[in-house]
Amino acid sequence: MTTIENKKTEVPVSTEDTTKLNYSDLIGLALNNQVEGGYSVDDMEDRLRIKACTTPDTKSKFELDPADIIKLQEIVKVSRWGILHDDIVAFKNYIAEIK
Repeated sequence: MTTIENKKTEVPVSTEDTTKLNYSDLIGLALNNQVEGGYSVDDMEDRLRIKACTTPDTKSKFELDPADIIKLQEIVKVSRWGILHDDIVAFKNYIAEIK
């Protein structure tokens, strides 16, 4: 198992809601990022397994299997975001560097 820290960010929920997202929230957004053509059932299973390990967002750390880390890295790498923010780049780099 590999540990992921649930770091806090300065990324706001929206322009109206200034609540800040943490890494669990960003993982959830990446997992729900729409893929062209939709999700295969296998892809859904992978994403739901990762989501189950990274919620609730009140945990300070999460444990994922190495295969799920690789899948998460692939998902985060191609995810699209609705805002520009340094903390999203830091999140992507953090996930990419996990061994």
